[in-house]
Amino acid sequence: MMKAVLVDDEPLALGFLKRQLQRVSNIHIIETLTFFDPSSHTSFIKEADIVFMDIEMPERNGFQLAEQLLEMNPSLEIIFVTAFNQYAVQAFEVHALDYLLKPVQIDRLKTTIERAEAKVKGKQRKIAEEPTSLYINVSKELVFNLTNKEAEMITWRTLRARELFLYLLHNRGRTVSKDELTELLWAEIDQEKAFSQLYTTIYHIRKTLSNFKSYLTLKSVQGGYMLILANTLIDLYEWERRLNSLSAIDEETISQAEKSMALYQGSYLEDYGYLWAEAERVRLEQEWIEAAQLLAAYYHDQGDTSKAEGWYRQLCSRHPDDEIANYQLIKLYALTGKNKLAERQYTLFKEALVEIGSPIPHTMEKWYTNWKQGLARKI
Repeated sequence: MMKAVLVDDEPLALGFLKRQLQRVSNIHIIETLTFFDPSSHTSFIKEADIVFMDIEMPERNGFQLAEQLLEMNPSLEIIFVTAFNQYAVQAFEVHALDYLLKPVQIDRLKTTIERAEAKVKGKQRKIAEEPTSLYINVSKELVFNLTNKEAEMITWRTLRARELFLYLLHNRGRTVSKDELTELLWAEIDQEKAFSQLYTTIYHIRKTLSNFKSYLTLKSVQGGYMLILANTLIDLYEWERRLNSLSAIDEETISQAEKSMALYQGSYLEDYGYLWAEAERVRLEQEWIEAAQLLAAYYHDQGDTSKAEGWYRQLCSRHPDDEIANYQLIKLYALTGKNKLAERQYTLFKEALVEIGSPIPHTMEKWYTNWKQGLARKI
């Protein structure tokens, strides 16, 4: 049986809704409130499955209040009750389960309850099957992976909702002020509207993350928000942690280094192009370059030219103007008799430098000229 809380500042409307709900099976009303104070009614909200709530209340906006309720109980289903149907679109924009027009009709109420039952039962099944950890992929794009589950692309209602979540993930464990968030995402509109958009978007994020409440907690803290992670790994930071745990690349650590590098599938959030992510993207990419160079050099020193070439090719593919990687790859091709590949790589490198307005390094040009002349004398 679903547990419900009713909130409406009008006692008559509240009483009518209560009587209508009592005519519907599988509903247990645990509290009716004419005024909701989050600090005083926490226990009711944590216990509830659904909340029926008026949108317009004195000194209290229903959409803003809904965001507070979801912080207290991320699994909560919100059903707005209103006398004005112009709120319908906004209700769904904040991802409410449903909205009802006053006076609430019994047939319409039954449809809403059936919808709520299906959602609550689905969540209960997911909790029963919940795996032990969440793996968040931020290489190139955002993907969630639950242990023993297929990768899941999260559906966001708006692009700004996705960016807001990623910005909070970027700043995980830190309180991000509301002013900072509105300046980032809604700088072009006035402050009152910006805060309204922020509350709506936070509400949507809470609903979107409700299936991952064991791993991701979005808290309101000191005039801002903080994203807290539990039993959660982020691919690029797990990659970085594993690499940093290696004291050197040698015979004992090379296998572990290769496995760690496999976690890096692309630059940090590169598919989205967020300016605020650029510094971190460059930092992590530079770490990858340095690690790839160490792996290539290790295999080169060990005489394993095939694996050395593989890492140099990856370096050149990611960074066509990388002088060290191109020089080493061209020389390896030449050393192993892959003359056409050496010539092609030199041409690709030269073209990459032309694009950025740089000349071919004199040392490389001299080596390549001597090598080509040597080939000509052998013909």
